[in-house]
Amino acid sequence: MENVTQPLELSMKEVEFLVCEVANLWRKALNNELKALNLTPCERRVLFTIATKPGSTQVEVANLTDIEPQNLTRILDALAEHDYIEKKPGQHDRRVKRLHAKPEGHKIAQRVLEASDGLRPTLLANTNDNEIADMAEALDKIRQNLLTHINEQ
Repeated sequence: MENVTQPLELSMKEVEFLVCEVANLWRKALNNELKALNLTPCERRVLFTIATKPGSTQVEVANLTDIEPQNLTRILDALAEHDYIEKKPGQHDRRVKRLHAKPEGHKIAQRVLEASDGLRPTLLANTNDNEIADMAEALDKIRQNLLTHINEQ
């Protein structure tokens, strides 16, 4: 991983690139922490989504994870093969399959949370509580603006 330690002088145009770069680097750091799970980052993301949103449909998981449905099918098959998830028929429509994490899947989701919690202090070092609160507030506003924009299209 390249070592970039120089502070950036940002214009408003560069903020989006910084947000994306930080997200990618954060994800990379978490991926490094979780290599021992022997799951791809997409598999972990899907499993975590299913564990935290039990009973979701495949379409809902695809939307939540931004993974194409055909790619998600392959990921779900791999997770089911490892006995991490199961598909149950829907209560009102048995054709609809609801996704649930099995005990081993919940253990992995918990490991992801623990790794994230353990990494956070390192990644947020040299920032104070006010800076973090301001950043979170600004990012939430940007997220809301994006959601509104996407829903209007």
